[in-house]
Amino acid sequence: MQKYNTIFGQLLKFFSRFEFEKFVKEVGAERHARGVSSWDHFVALMFAQIVGQKSLRCIEAGKATQFNNLYHSGAKLLNCSSLSYANNHRPAKLFEKIFYSVLSKCQNIDPKHKFKNPLYSIDSTDF
Repeated sequence: MQKYNTIFGQLLKFFSRFEFEKFVKEVGAERHARGVSSWDHFVALMFAQIVGQKSLRCIEAGKATQFNNLYHSGAKLLNCSSLSYANNHRPAKLFEKIFYSVLSKCQNIDPKHKFKNPLYSIDSTDF
């Protein structure tokens, strides 16, 4: 059996699991988890962002069709109700910490680079 390293897998390697779990403990992200780990949630959201999925059903279906290629992520398949619950109950502070961690890594690689486009954060509770 051949082993493939997908682009998605390469992107996930950029996120230290040790650092990720440290952030989870700092913000108490597993407090209302109900079986959905923070890593599973993060992988589902990252998958949705990369492939351009816009709904929870599309995320669920997309991950299900690509599950054989996503085995390296270490994440479980989540149904749309679990994703919805995780989106509503997991603190956004976790993802903010992850963002700033990745930003600092990128700035260490190329400190002179400036972002030309503004960064936007969308809070789903406003819709």
